[in-house]
Amino acid sequence: MEAGRYSVCLKNEGTEYIETKFKLEQGIEAKDFEPTQHTEGLKKDSMQPVEEKLNKTLELTQAVHRNMNDLRKSGGDQQLMSESTTITVVVLGCVSVGIVILSVAVQVWYLKSFFKQRKIL
Repeated sequence: MEAGRYSVCLKNEGTEYIETKFKLEQGIEAKDFEPTQHTEGLKKDSMQPVEEKLNKTLELTQAVHRNMNDLRKSGGDQQLMSESTTITVVVLGCVSVGIVILSVAVQVWYLKSFFKQRKIL
């Protein structure tokens, strides 16, 4: 999501004017890293920041792992596309060289027969 201004349409059933502000977040910033039931018996003040940082780090690591897998997959696809393109260019290059050689042979044959008819050769 790009930074900027976004508009949202809300219906106000009342008669008073209400101003509402939203903060839109995406990815790791949008996750709620509140303490779980496992930390209820411990001191909340000491464990909460550590747990939140650990959860954020874990989520960030998973996001990086997903991105790396996507990059590997797209890199393999791009390599296949590159090899296919290279083969196509080589084949078309050989075909064009063959057409040029055939064209030269036809021109030489035509000029030879032309000059023979005119008795220049």
